[in-house]
Amino acid sequence: MSERNELPRSPTWSTTGASAIPIAQAPSRPAFSETLASHLGALPPAASSPEQEARERIASLEREARALGTEPQAALLFHEMGRLWEEPLKNPRNAAMAYNQAYRIAPRFLSNIRAARRLFADVGNWQMAVQLLEAELNATDVPSERAALFFEKGSLLEERLGRAEEASAAFAQCLELEPQDPALLTQLEALYSARNDHSALVEVYRLLAGALETPALRAHYLTAAGLVLDERLKRTAEAAVCFREAFRLDSSDLLLLNALKRVAVREGRAEELLEVLTAEAEVLGPQGASAWLQLCKMYERLGRKEEALAALLDARRVSPNESLILSALANIYETRQRFEELADVLLAWVGCIGDESELVAINLRLAALYEEDLKRDADAIARYQAILARIPGHAAALAGLGKLYFRTRNWEGLVAVFDAEAAAAQEPREKAARMYKAAEVMEERLNRQEEAIQRYTACLQVQPGYFPAQKALIGLYERQGRFAELVAMYEQDLLQTQDREQIIDTLNKVAIIHEERLNDLEHAIECMRRILDLASDHLPSVRNLSRLLERAGNFPELLRNQELEASLVGDTKQVLALYHRNAEILDEHLKDRPGAIAAYERVLTLMPSYLPALKALGRLYSQEGKWEQLIRMYRTEAEFSTNPDAAAALIHKIGELYEHRLKDESQAVASYQEVLTLAPSHFPALRALARLYKAKGAWESLIEVLRSEAANRTDPMERANALYHAATIWEDQLKRPDMAIEVFQEVMRLAPGHTATLRALERLFLADEDVKELVALLDRETQMGQTAGAKVSAYMKLARLYLDHFQEPARAAQCCEAVLALEPGHLSALKTLERIRAGDRARRGELRLRLSELVKDARLGLALRVNAAADLDKGLDLEALRQAVAANPRDVRLTFSLERALRQAGDAAGLSELYLRRLQVVTDEMERVQLMLRCADLDEGKLNNSLRAEQAYRAVLQLQPQCLPALQGLRRVLARRGDAASARVLLESEANASRDPRGAIESFISAARLAAGALQDAEGAISLYRKALERDPLDATATAGLEELLAARGGAGDLALMQERRAEARLAQGDTDAAADALLHAAKTYLTGVGDRARAVTLLERTLSLRPLTPEALELRAHLLLEERRYGEAAATLTQRVELGGDPALVARMHLTLGALYQDHLAEPSHAAVHLHAAREALPHNVEVLERLSTLFLQVRNWTGAMECLQRLLELELPVADRARHTVTLAQVHEQGLGDLAAASTLYRQALELSPGDMALVDRLATLYERAGKLPELSQMLETQSAQAQGAGDTKRAVTLRLKVADLSAGPLSEPARAVTLYRQIVEAEPGNISARAALANLYMRDAASAQLAIEEHRQLLRLEPTRVESLHALFRLWEGLKQNDKAFCAASVLHFLRAANEAEAIFFTEMRNRLPLETQERLSVADLDTALTHPSARGPLLEVLRAVGDQLGKLHPPQFELLGVNRKDDKLKPEHAVFKAVRAVAQVFGVEEFEVYQSRRGLLALETGEPLAVCVGQDVVRRFNAREQKFLIGRTVMGLFNKTAVLSKLSRGETQDLFGNSVRIFAPQFTALGRNNEELVKQYRRAYSRKALKALEPAALELGPQSKVELVPMLEGLAMSADRAGALLCGDVSVGLSLVLKEDPNFATARLDHTEPLLQALRERADLQQLLSYVLSDDFLRLRQRLGLSLP
Repeated sequence: MSERNELPRSPTWSTTGASAIPIAQAPSRPAFSETLASHLGALPPAASSPEQEARERIASLEREARALGTEPQAALLFHEMGRLWEEPLKNPRNAAMAYNQAYRIAPRFLSNIRAARRLFADVGNWQMAVQLLEAELNATDVPSERAALFFEKGSLLEERLGRAEEASAAFAQCLELEPQDPALLTQLEALYSARNDHSALVEVYRLLAGALETPALRAHYLTAAGLVLDERLKRTAEAAVCFREAFRLDSSDLLLLNALKRVAVREGRAEELLEVLTAEAEVLGPQGASAWLQLCKMYERLGRKEEALAALLDARRVSPNESLILSALANIYETRQRFEELADVLLAWVGCIGDESELVAINLRLAALYEEDLKRDADAIARYQAILARIPGHAAALAGLGKLYFRTRNWEGLVAVFDAEAAAAQEPREKAARMYKAAEVMEERLNRQEEAIQRYTACLQVQPGYFPAQKALIGLYERQGRFAELVAMYEQDLLQTQDREQIIDTLNKVAIIHEERLNDLEHAIECMRRILDLASDHLPSVRNLSRLLERAGNFPELLRNQELEASLVGDTKQVLALYHRNAEILDEHLKDRPGAIAAYERVLTLMPSYLPALKALGRLYSQEGKWEQLIRMYRTEAEFSTNPDAAAALIHKIGELYEHRLKDESQAVASYQEVLTLAPSHFPALRALARLYKAKGAWESLIEVLRSEAANRTDPMERANALYHAATIWEDQLKRPDMAIEVFQEVMRLAPGHTATLRALERLFLADEDVKELVALLDRETQMGQTAGAKVSAYMKLARLYLDHFQEPARAAQCCEAVLALEPGHLSALKTLERIRAGDRARRGELRLRLSELVKDARLGLALRVNAAADLDKGLDLEALRQAVAANPRDVRLTFSLERALRQAGDAAGLSELYLRRLQVVTDEMERVQLMLRCADLDEGKLNNSLRAEQAYRAVLQLQPQCLPALQGLRRVLARRGDAASARVLLESEANASRDPRGAIESFISAARLAAGALQDAEGAISLYRKALERDPLDATATAGLEELLAARGGAGDLALMQERRAEARLAQGDTDAAADALLHAAKTYLTGVGDRARAVTLLERTLSLRPLTPEALELRAHLLLEERRYGEAAATLTQRVELGGDPALVARMHLTLGALYQDHLAEPSHAAVHLHAAREALPHNVEVLERLSTLFLQVRNWTGAMECLQRLLELELPVADRARHTVTLAQVHEQGLGDLAAASTLYRQALELSPGDMALVDRLATLYERAGKLPELSQMLETQSAQAQGAGDTKRAVTLRLKVADLSAGPLSEPARAVTLYRQIVEAEPGNISARAALANLYMRDAASAQLAIEEHRQLLRLEPTRVESLHALFRLWEGLKQNDKAFCAASVLHFLRAANEAEAIFFTEMRNRLPLETQERLSVADLDTALTHPSARGPLLEVLRAVGDQLGKLHPPQFELLGVNRKDDKLKPEHAVFKAVRAVAQVFGVEEFEVYQSRRGLLALETGEPLAVCVGQDVVRRFNAREQKFLIGRTVMGLFNKTAVLSKLSRGETQDLFGNSVRIFAPQFTALGRNNEELVKQYRRAYSRKALKALEPAALELGPQSKVELVPMLEGLAMSADRAGALLCGDVSVGLSLVLKEDPNFATARLDHTEPLLQALRERADLQQLLSYVLSDDFLRLRQRLGLSLP
């Protein structure tokens, strides 16, 4: 190609093998090459001063390219020329022509096409760029690259050429290829958003979701796709799929959650809706109350109450003060009577309530919980005090507080309560009674008499004549006497006077002195008695006596005295006071509740409205559980009450009694309704009615209650919450969404920001498709939202509605802008706004820039940044492009743009980095070569980095060692360093690579001269001269140089070369025979002297081409072909040689070789047979020939031929192994081919003698003997083999053979005695041999006298194979035959458990089970327990350690009754309790005397530490289990009592080891086999153990002390198995015990076990089941049953 622009007018880019590239859009247009030629004139002229070096390189490359012709390598050379024309020669026209020439040769050379496209893009020829894109598309198969090219084509067509329709087609083709590049996809997103092509937009969103790595971004795009599918395209099913996939990726997008909720509701997917609601609640956090509540309702609707509760608990964790949640929790806990949790919730609720009435009601309920159910008086007091802090005179709170103060003996507090009650009382009588009680406490409890006097006085001022106050005040005043010595004087006066009144007066004075001065109450009382002896109706003395008796604590006499006083007084009030006081004495001092009740009832017969008596009687009725009487009392008190609120409180108590105590819900409802007639705002009654209506499903009544509750609340939010509950009932229970909406809207009027209502209305409006109302609702939420997050969520929902439903993008954009004002980094808002602004490039660019900073996916961020730069018309963001290419070097669009930009910027380093990145991903060899050449060129010319340039050129040469540009470049680099050796090597390489013969010869000669001269490398020079002569053998210069060097040196190589030359000369003269001989000799020399195998082969080929029938050449060629495994050619060559004849032995060997070839490698048995027959004729005793022939005969079933060959082989001297092998083969021929079994048997025996112990031969012989009926001979042979195996030490083989003999004896030979002997020998040698034991058991069963032996064998079989049902059937038959019914029953019971019993066994089991005893009065001795019941692995000193100390650890490891739901005081069972009796009955069997029994609320049966040990029996034991199952459970537990295992359940494995180890170390300090040595713990144990325990511990500890290794785990497992044994023994029916043990496995607890296989599988997997099954069939177990009287007769 010349430098001038003399180009043909119509150049073409197509030659043979490369068709022109068609243009699909315009088929009438000219071919691509013609179009290119037509545009060449538009290119700028070439540079006027090109560089000389570039011209020389172009000339060299062009010559070589012309020489290469149409080979692909020529395309690379033309491409390099184009690069040089383009840079540095600046001649785009010639560059284009060079690229054209490269394309003609290699139309799929992508780098070439891209270079041409870049060239035309730089000059603005877009039409040509489009057509080059089409060419690149035709050359590209990678879908991702094709997609990028289609997009680029579409962009050029649309933006540069204005061909919109074709552009759309290109974009569609791009999308069909499903690209994964985020940069491309984001541009497609903008494109289809601007066009409103929703189907395509959905596809783009899906592809983006698949291309990105960040789960949140993937979920966002899937959500966007789902919304468009749902709202625009109405493809709801596909939308649902998108939403679900997005949810799996990211469950924090509220917009997604809202959409998926709609889908779940629409499709009725309850589980999905639950999952979505959970996610929504977690996302909303403290604002998620509505979601939690909806979740709870869903769970309740599905009947999953525990999960509903869990949802509310989760809600409470995030919103601890949300009253709706607390209310729902309280209802659930109230219903389930979980009072501890209820109290916690109510306490939290109290803290967030503003309504005073509600606050009081909840505090009252909370106080009642603390007082009555939880027994936490201090907490109850705090609640009452909280009420009084708000309402100081609240009667119920004061009454409750007073009761608690009295109970806790807080007299100061009680006085304060009485004072408050007095202050709140309206009636003087009630006020006086409270004041009197306060004064009484002051006097009697606090001993503050002066204050008591003041209070009594004040009481009388309020209620003049109040007798109790009068009486008390008199008593106080009378105690103000004078001197103690007056007593004697008064007594003297009494002796001297007879006046009745005087005596009475004097005695009174004496009594006063005794009481007040001498503190002698007995004498004072005696004085009063003396007065009454004189005058029994003396009322003052009666009263004084009462006072003195009370002070003395003589309450029985006080009662009688006050009865006397009541009979004497005429005032009814005084009588009432006396009777009331008597009732108090009976209640408070004498603890006689029935008497107190009778006394209070007598008071009420006198005055039914007497309030103190009514209150006291109510308390007593409550304590005695007399609920009917208590209700009547409350009713009476309410009827006489003048205060409606007090009456309402009493009726409410009646309702509570009906509800909680009498379980009469109808009466409870009536009572609560009556409360509301008295006090419509009585919140406890409202709450109770709501609870009852909810439980009964009376939803409309419940709604009315909730409305009443709302009407009586003062706090708007509390009113709203009540109405919200009513609305949810309309929606969820009554399925009236219209009414629900109406009530929800009423809630919104009360509380515009009620979150739960907003969500509910949103859900209902969506379900009704009432979009108008939904928009209004969301708009209100944007204004009233309590948090920024709530407003953002509402704005985003509005944006979606405006965009996809109303098609109002402007309003949607406003909503998105509002979101960004609240949350500038909101991804969904930015993406939605990007979609809306898809047609506004400037605004779209700003949004993309913001998104690029926001997104966490690096690839997407870079793509957005690159696209933003283009949108904003800022040119290419070079740094962003660099990063994008670094992230995805395969992206052809990005790399093309970056390369173009870097070339325009002259950034050589950047170009080098780009090419290196491309190298990491490009796999095509030519493309890699081109990229490495570019790197090398940049390093050499622009970056001045010769080292990297050298590395790059060498890398090219590793791929293409003959790449001329790389060779030239490397030579240039090394030449600058003055490296002569390298210059010589590169000259040689250029010569080898060159296709120009003259140039190659000259290069070789130059390199040879350099090697021979400057480098002194004669060998190298010789090699180079030879290469030159290979190109032109007649070259005189090369010939002369080579001859000169060879003359100076000799050797085989030289000789071979000369011989070869001589052959060539002979051939040139026409003497072919001489030439062939010379070539053959040269070949031999190369092969033997030089070792040049390849050259030798070549010369042999030439020899045979000159003289094909040269025997030696044929033999040598065949030998070489065999070594190269070219078997077909070797066979053909040898065949030629054999046909020439010669020495018979040599020919025979060649026949053998040919036979082996055809037999082993060419699979031609017929040819092999021919050659092997020929070989046998010359070599009749050759082993290989005979073996191969026999193999061929066997293959074609030529039995006679095979037999003949094998017999000849056996006649030869052979190794023993070979002789045995051939003997077996000959035996098989007789057996299978000739049917001669006798001869076969003889041969097999001979083979067995040669290879004794070959079991295959033994089996074969056995088969033959059996077929021939020679069983005695077979038996003898087997015995002989067994004896040989035993003698050789092969016990396993001996046993196998002996088993075969035994089977023969037991079967066909009918020698049972001999069979028994043999089987016994087998099981003695190999106890685990199941086959032998089974056969032995069957033999024993044939003989009635051997039944016991059969039983024992079947037991052994079951120990080895617990699932062996046949042995269980056999045991049943044996025991039944022996009339041993109990044993037969146990076997039948096991079969019944396994669902494997036959009809007879099932009938026997059913009949006998009904006759089975249940109870026993017998006791087992300790020896029986240890030897027959305790599992062997549990026995030993470790068990004795546990028995010694297991009940001594109650203080170190105290019982944890609370975990089992046990109240130690209330749940302890008395000895007469039925459960206690059941446990004691079993305990007596094991000799266990000391224990306690408790009723637990959780679990079945458990042991607890304590002194004594405790058994906790769950409530389900009696309900769920029958009598025998209970016996099993109790028996297992009592075995734990016997072994004192309670403490083990509290300890980890390591702690258990410490317990045993440190206990032993009390007596054996050096013991180290168990646990960590802890001296402090040893001391604690010594202090904790009693003398008796230590005495029992010492022998076991001393026995363990010297041991260096002690295994604890087997002992612990043995304890568990011992407990199972005990349970099975006590329950009587072993199938019951086995079933209960099985059900403890979670895998089988709920499985249907109605057939045998799953039970057998369980038995295989469970070691404990196996042990138990074996035990229940043992003599120990059966003997214990008989001893306890639990067996069948």
